[in-house]
Amino acid sequence: MSAPRPTSVPETATFADDDQLWELGERDAEARKIGVWTYWRPDGSKECEETWGDGRTRLSYRRFHPDGSVAQTGAKDLVRDLWVGRPRWTRLEGESPEHGHWPVRGTPAARAYEMTIDDDGWVVDERLFDAAGARITQGGAPFPPIPEGLPDNAFLTNGDRLWVSQSRSLDNARRRGAYGVWDRNGVLQERQQYDDAGGEKPLRREQYKNGALWSLVEQRGAERVQSFFRRREGGEPVLRSSTIYRDGDQDREETLYDEHGVRRYSVRMERVNAGHLRRYDDGQLVFEAIWDGDAPEVPPQKVAYYGEDGALLVDYRSLGEGKGELRLHLGDTPRVLPIDDEADRNEYGHWGRFLPGFAHYEADRTKRDWQVVTERFLAALEEHRFAEFLAAQPVPDALAPILGRVDWTTVRAAGDGPAIDKLLVTLLGDDAAAAERAHALLWGRIEQQDCVFAATYAVAETLARVLPVVTEQAPRRRVLKDLADIVCLPALAHEDEQRFADVVAAARAVLPELADFVRTADDADGRAVMHLLAQLGEPAALRARLGDAGASLQTRAFAACALVACRGLTAEQRADTVQHLRRVFDGEPDPGLKVVLGLLVRLSGSDDAPRDPAVDALLVHYILHPAEQDRLFPAWRPVIGFLGDDIPSMLMRAIPHEVRLEHIDAMLDRLPTRGLLDQATDLDILFATLFPAGAGQELSPLHRKALRIAADLVDEHPGFVNHGEIFRRHALPWDSFRLRELARAGIA
Repeated sequence: MSAPRPTSVPETATFADDDQLWELGERDAEARKIGVWTYWRPDGSKECEETWGDGRTRLSYRRFHPDGSVAQTGAKDLVRDLWVGRPRWTRLEGESPEHGHWPVRGTPAARAYEMTIDDDGWVVDERLFDAAGARITQGGAPFPPIPEGLPDNAFLTNGDRLWVSQSRSLDNARRRGAYGVWDRNGVLQERQQYDDAGGEKPLRREQYKNGALWSLVEQRGAERVQSFFRRREGGEPVLRSSTIYRDGDQDREETLYDEHGVRRYSVRMERVNAGHLRRYDDGQLVFEAIWDGDAPEVPPQKVAYYGEDGALLVDYRSLGEGKGELRLHLGDTPRVLPIDDEADRNEYGHWGRFLPGFAHYEADRTKRDWQVVTERFLAALEEHRFAEFLAAQPVPDALAPILGRVDWTTVRAAGDGPAIDKLLVTLLGDDAAAAERAHALLWGRIEQQDCVFAATYAVAETLARVLPVVTEQAPRRRVLKDLADIVCLPALAHEDEQRFADVVAAARAVLPELADFVRTADDADGRAVMHLLAQLGEPAALRARLGDAGASLQTRAFAACALVACRGLTAEQRADTVQHLRRVFDGEPDPGLKVVLGLLVRLSGSDDAPRDPAVDALLVHYILHPAEQDRLFPAWRPVIGFLGDDIPSMLMRAIPHEVRLEHIDAMLDRLPTRGLLDQATDLDILFATLFPAGAGQELSPLHRKALRIAADLVDEHPGFVNHGEIFRRHALPWDSFRLRELARAGIA
C-alpha cells in the first residue's frame, strides 16, 4: 500500500515500497531506465534527479536537501560501470536526511566536498570547502599553498601534518600508480608504487628520514626484499642491510653491509616446515634441527650445530624421560651439558638457543656463528657447574639461625633460579670469584626493572642481621654494600611500607657499625653506605665526612648530596643543612665541589629564598662557558645518582627565573649543539621561562627565535616522543610548520 501522495508529486509517479520513495521515469523494452527519472520523499520533497539518456551510455544525477538546495552531484560511465568526473557533496548548517551520505568526518567547518575521478574510475584529487566556498584542510584551516615540487593533487591529512598524493579506489581499499607522503614543509616521508591495475599492497615502498631514503620494500616476483639504508658523510644513502623473504616468509636471508655500502656477510633462517629448521652463516650450514612440536614427548630426530669447516660442533643425545645431553665436540673428549627440558624445547622449537638472535646481527660483528655457539655452550656448562656448586654449599653454624628465619623456598622472588639462602652463603664466603657470581644471581632474584619482591625485603633484613657475625673484611664489605644498595632501591619504601619499616629497624640495629664504616671507607662502598645513612635520616656522619679535609673529593661531594637527601628531617633541620652547605661553599677551593654545593643550596632552599649572587654567578658562568665544564666532572661523577648526568640542564634549572631570562639568548644559541635527550630537558626549561602561561601572548624577537630553533629541532628529529611531551606540556604545537607560522605571525 502506497503512502498518501503529496501535492508536489505528479499523478503519474508511483510509490516504490523497497526504497520508500515516489518515482517517475521511463524504461525501454529491456526494462532499463532511460531519459530523466525523478524521486520524491514521502513528505513530497524532491530527493533526486537522474538523467539516463539511452540507458546504456552515461548516467548523471543530482540529489537535493529538503529545502531544494543541491546535496550531491555525480556521473557514471554505464558502458564500463565506473563513476567518473567530479562528484560533489554539500552540507547544510542544520539537519538534512542527505547528511547520511556526507563522506567526510571530523571537519565541522566543511560545507562542500568534491573529488576528481579519472576516466578509469580512480579518485585522483579531493577538496574541502567552507561555507564561503574557500578551500580548507581536513583540520578546518585555510588551505595553504602546496609546497614546491609536490603534485597538484596533494592534500593535507593526519591533523594537517602530512601532505598526501594518491590515486585510490572509491572504497579506499586499493591504490594504483604513485603514492607519496610529505611533511608539512614538503620534505618527503614515504613513496609507494602500485600496479597500474591497482592493488591493496604496493610493489615498492620507500620510507625517508629527514628527506633521505631509510627503508625500501620491493616485491620481486615470489620474493619480497626489504632494505635499510644509512647516510654517508656526503648525505647520500648506502645499504645497511637487505633481507630476502621467500616461501611465504618461511625462508629469510639477511645481508649486511658496512658504512660504505660494501657487503660483509649474510645470515639465513630456513623453516622447512613447522618442525624442521636450518640456519646458515654466509651460505654455510651452521645449525639444523628436526623435531615434532605436536608430540613433545618424542625425542627430536636431529639437533646439530656445525663448525667452520662443516664438521659437527654440537649435537644432542636423548636419555629418555624428557632428559638428555648436549655435547660439544672440541678436543678428544666431548664436553657434556645435561638438560631436563626436552619436551619444552620440542613444543616451542627452542633447540637453537646457542645461536645469536636473527634480528641482532650487526655488520661489524667480530665472531662467526660457530664461535658464538662455542662460547654460549661453555657459558651454559659453567652455569650448570656453578648451580651444582651452590647446591652443595653447607650452611655455616653461625649463619644457620639467621638464614633459617625465612622460608626461602616459598618467599616471592623474580623468576626461577638458585636458592637464595645458598647464594647468601656463597656471597659471605672466602671465594671472591664465586661470591661475585652469587652477587649477580642474587640481584637477578630480588630486583627486576625497578621492581622489588618479598625476597628483596627478606634479603635486606638478613644482611643487617648477619653483619655482626661476619668478621672477615671482604665478606663484610659485600654485606655492607648490598645492604645499602637494597635499602636505597626507590621502590622499596613504597611497595610494602610495613616491610620497609622492618628493614629500617634491622638496619638501625647496626647503625654504629654503619657509621664507623662511613668514617673510614673512602670508595664506592663507603659512598653506598652514606646513601643508606641518608635513607635512615642520620646526618651526623655525613656532615663529618663533608668537613673531612683528608677525604677524597668524590667522597665529600657524595656526602653533601646525601646530606640533602636525608629522610625525616624537620624543616628547621633542613634549613640548617642548607646554611651549613652555604658556609662550606664559601671556603671550598675545588670548582667541581663548589658547583655541587651551589646547586644543592639553590635546589634545597625555600622557594622564596632571596637571590644569592655568588651562587648564581658561579652557575651561570659554567652555562656560558661549556668548555670549562670538564673541571666539574671529578666531583660530579660520583653524584650522578642524585643530580643526573646532564650538567648544563641542571645548572639552568637551578638558577632563578629572572637570572635565566638575563642569559636566555646565549642558552638558545647552544641548544642545537646539545644531545637529543638533553635538548628535550633544555626545551622544557626554556619554554617554562619564555612561555610561563602557555600560548596566547605577544611574542618578542626572543620568543620568535626560540620558536624557530624549536622548529629546526622538530625537523631534525621528527616524531621524537620526548620532544612531543615537552611541546604539549607548554601548549605549543609539536609541528615545525606551525611553529614557524607562530614565529612569523608574532602571536602564540
